Amino acid sequence: MTDSYCLVSKMLFAKYNGNVPATASAWWKDLNSQCYGGQHGAWFDTGLLRRLGEGDSVLFWKDVWIGEEPLRDRYDALYCASAQQDNLVRDCGTWVAGEWNWEFNWNRFLSRQEEDLLVNLRIVVSAFSPSRGRADYWAWSNEVSGSYTVKSAYDVLHKQVQPVEGGIFKDLWAVRAPSNALALAWRAILGRIPTRDNLRQRNVLTETSDLSCPFCLHSIESIPHLFFSCNLSWRVWMFMYNWCGVSSVLPQDYAANFMQFLQGYGNQRWRQGAWAIWIAAINVIWYSRNALVFKDEEVNIQKVLDLIQLKSWSWLKAKIKGFSYTLFEWQSHPMLCLEVI
Repeated sequence: MTDSYCLVSKMLFAKYNGNVPATASAWWKDLNSQCYGGQHGAWFDTGLLRRLGEGDSVLFWKDVWIGEEPLRDRYDALYCASAQQDNLVRDCGTWVAGEWNWEFNWNRFLSRQEEDLLVNLRIVVSAFSPSRGRADYWAWSNEVSGSYTVKSAYDVLHKQVQPVEGGIFKDLWAVRAPSNALALAWRAILGRIPTRDNLRQRNVLTETSDLSCPFCLHSIESIPHLFFSCNLSWRVWMFMYNWCGVSSVLPQDYAANFMQFLQGYGNQRWRQGAWAIWIAAINVIWYSRNALVFKDEEVNIQKVLDLIQLKSWSWLKAKIKGFSYTLFEWQSHPMLCLEVI
């Protein structure tokens, strides 16, 4: 795919003309996005190095085969004067008595400064020469062996993900809730919930698709809107605060919302229990949204609130030793129940 001269690359780029329409296959969308223009840029392309064999498929000036950039970028003045701009390595020299000699041709006489650059270029390429009987090949720069591995690719992408400040993920995964519920909250904080605006950005939905929030039908369905600023969601959170006997503003940023929820009450273990309420709210709002979209089930605000209380209570009762309060006691005095944690 990275080799623009290979048949598969030519075929795919001829079909899509360098652009990926919404109707393209899921495989090609993912490949193009991850390797050539996705969130992390051309990570795969930049991880490949061209290794010299006979030099019959490596472009002298344009391919990265010495160092970390093409020679045309390092010696741009010489490249502009070269009569061999599109030549392969094997066409930029000859074998004489078993030794390789570099030979360069120019479209004009070189200036004194360019002559100095040429001396430097000859020193650099003198350490390299084609190898008879050995094919050119690709090497993966992120492995000492030069071989591509899934682990090395994961490491490259993992390093490019911007960490959320404050150790929020450490706090999130310590919450007393089921792993699937925590995973949904984790995806929400990362902005990876498949809301309609996210699906549009990934070309899953077309430009003519309805992107409105299924709850209010007014605003575009984004993660901040769906979970926090939509009128229905806002009412849910206000009930949560009122239920816990506190008042607070409602941050629209998911990470800030998580960290601020019931902030200033109890120790870290207490907050891990309190965050179970936050996790339950995120999950119930999302599943209520899906029930509306896919099953046409009407959203009942009281049912949503009751389900949040039920889920958070059942999680804490199952995961915290000594949490023996009844559902009625939890619904009546949540802050006092959390004191046992």
